[in-house]
Amino acid sequence: MILRAAQKGSITVYLSLTLLVMLSLISAGFYGARQAAGRVILASGTEQALFSLFGQYDRELFEHYGLLFLDGGYGRDRLLGASLLAEVEDAAGYVLDPGKGLLFSGRDPVGVRLQEQGSAITGMVLATDDRGCAFRRQVCSIAQKQLGPAGLLFLNASLSDQERLIRKQQAERNAYPQWDGRDVYEAVSLPVSKEGEEQVEFPDLVNPLEPVRRMRAAGVLSMVIPAAEKLSAAALDPGEVVSGRDLQQGMNLPADSWQGSGEKILMMRYLKRLFPCYASPGEGDGLRYQVEYAIAGKETDVLNLQEVLRKLLMIREAANFLHILRDPVLKGEADTLANGLSLLILQPEAAPAIALAIEAAWAYGESIVDLQILVDGGKVPVIKDAASWQLPLGSLAFLRSLSPAGREGSGQGLDYSGWLDLLLLMKSEEELTSALMDLVEWNMRTESGRSGFRLDCCVDALRVELSATVGRHEYRIERSYGYNA
Repeated sequence: MILRAAQKGSITVYLSLTLLVMLSLISAGFYGARQAAGRVILASGTEQALFSLFGQYDRELFEHYGLLFLDGGYGRDRLLGASLLAEVEDAAGYVLDPGKGLLFSGRDPVGVRLQEQGSAITGMVLATDDRGCAFRRQVCSIAQKQLGPAGLLFLNASLSDQERLIRKQQAERNAYPQWDGRDVYEAVSLPVSKEGEEQVEFPDLVNPLEPVRRMRAAGVLSMVIPAAEKLSAAALDPGEVVSGRDLQQGMNLPADSWQGSGEKILMMRYLKRLFPCYASPGEGDGLRYQVEYAIAGKETDVLNLQEVLRKLLMIREAANFLHILRDPVLKGEADTLANGLSLLILQPEAAPAIALAIEAAWAYGESIVDLQILVDGGKVPVIKDAASWQLPLGSLAFLRSLSPAGREGSGQGLDYSGWLDLLLLMKSEEELTSALMDLVEWNMRTESGRSGFRLDCCVDALRVELSATVGRHEYRIERSYGYNA
């Protein structure tokens, strides 16, 4: 009996030691599981907090322009990084502490506690960083979805061919002297007389050069736009848009750029679809000639329209001048008039110079007619032919008194919007991006009534570091999220 009792006692001690080891292992396992669970919860909470934060994208910006950005200024004109971090910490707290916000909550078996002092924003990308890299990426993505790969290729090829043709025409025109008719007019209207005699003018001499010179001095806007038409008086403050002020900067995080092709064409498509030009219907208090602003970059609608018309005039002058030189009928008329003028002033050797001046003046007059047709809704071809030529040489001197009403052109070629495409194609990607950012920001402030809106407060991507304790151990985790994720 004594032996059996001793044997029972020895077994109890053995089992106790075994259970102690097992309990230690189980306790260590629970502890390790708690730490691992704490790290997972911290990572999950950080990711979900960022996802929740970026879900608060600017609704008006998205509805009007399709852009996904988080307003990091919360309606103010400065970036509020501390408020962004506080939102991340608050959202993460609901994952780390299941009982947060509840009146009655059970015991948290993991016990993850966020350390506010250890949290920080470690990286940020703003819409305007790197000359609008993130902004340009989103614009191109939106336009590509609407245009499609086939449409992009066709539009790119068509516009590129037309641009090359225009640049070739301008280069060929620049090979000839630039005449405004001043010297030739003086020679024609004031013939050389003998010394001591009064200079005699020819009252019956119809010289088209002086009226054209006066029209050039008056400016293209007064020649093209009907006097009765009321132009927009809208203006923007160049010091208050993206391109004219010092911008806030992101930090320590590279902006994702557009990885596709046709960047410039896509931005042009986006601009033409969402922003008005002179030919667009509608009225308003804001900028009305916004496509023209992207081309000219002036502070008022009138100045932008005037600069666009001036650029179009230069393009059309080159094309029309070369057409006159290559068309035997038109050139013959110019030469005939030049010969007559040179004989009247007794300077037959000046006939070639007078002819060139007449041809340049005629090209200018035809170009004015072209612009009148465009602003009236008609079309003008890039290269003229006999059927599309509008202005007789005999009407050149009376161009200012001719009514532009009823001029529809040949019905072939490009309309005003199409010619704007060619001017936009001559801009760089950076210039188009800058203009688009100016227009989006200005419209959001003026049309939406959000005076504090700034694109350099709009966040595209964010990286944060959160610190939390699980028991006696502290863990840090860093996560990033953005609209290109």
